[in-house]
Amino acid sequence: MKERQTAGFISAEQSFDMGYLLTTNGGFLRSSGHIFSQSAQLGFGSATFSTTLNAGAIRFDPDPSHNRFFVGGPGTVDVYNATTLAVIQSITGFSGQIIGICCDEGNNRVFAFSSAHGYIIDGSTLGITLSVAFDGENFSNSCYDPVSNTVWVPSYYKNKLYVLAADTLTEKVRISDGPSGPGCLSLDPVAANNRVVLGNYGAHNIITYDRSTYLRTFTYPAPGAINDIFWDPDPQKNRMYAALNGGGLAVFDAGTFGLIANLSLGSGDLYASIDPVAANKRILAAYQNFGISVVPVPG
Repeated sequence: MKERQTAGFISAEQSFDMGYLLTTNGGFLRSSGHIFSQSAQLGFGSATFSTTLNAGAIRFDPDPSHNRFFVGGPGTVDVYNATTLAVIQSITGFSGQIIGICCDEGNNRVFAFSSAHGYIIDGSTLGITLSVAFDGENFSNSCYDPVSNTVWVPSYYKNKLYVLAADTLTEKVRISDGPSGPGCLSLDPVAANNRVVLGNYGAHNIITYDRSTYLRTFTYPAPGAINDIFWDPDPQKNRMYAALNGGGLAVFDAGTFGLIANLSLGSGDLYASIDPVAANKRILAAYQNFGISVVPVPG
């Protein structure tokens, strides 16, 4: 697994990039070292919850009607109600810490990955329907491609990317020119771009791959080691976000991957996911060993 830093919240003496936030949103509070807006707090309850959770992955269900999100822990995937922020169900039976989650909205299923196993979870029953062992791998945050019905998974220690058949989790394509320490994969939501985007943990950059040919296309700089990449559900904003190891949230132009801002949310290993309902304007930031915080979408 990736080396985990000791998680913790930033103190009042440590600095925030608050200028950007205040000029674009306003009305922000700070609690236990996290930033959140008063409207977000009133609309979604407590700013910080599940404070003892050892989170290794977090994903909103992309189908808003399900109104839920998933959090990977040691041997479990907890399913939360997205409104009340309460656990609906804890799914057990996994081997090791869950460090990768992605969803197949069309077939209502969830894919979860530990260091050496892949799982399929039925989205209706929330039961494990398939478990596949992978020898010597260390997978992390993955993405589902509905066009090819595949799951793209990075292997952190082997510096490779795998494209798995989604129904069986068997290897379909192995991309051997992966970078050192690939951290996460995300499918660009603009279909015409036809690309999968890699957030590189080891070399601090962003790499794009053609989703049809599996070839690397471009490389862009990033301000840190990337654990998660996600896209603003409002296409007008044209934003992509990266959760950075160390507690940073990098904001990029989704077309050019030019850096717009690098915000300090806390310290420690950070994973994050954005609410698919654009009007909610919130990100859930999961800090390993310190739980999850509600953070407003910047801008």
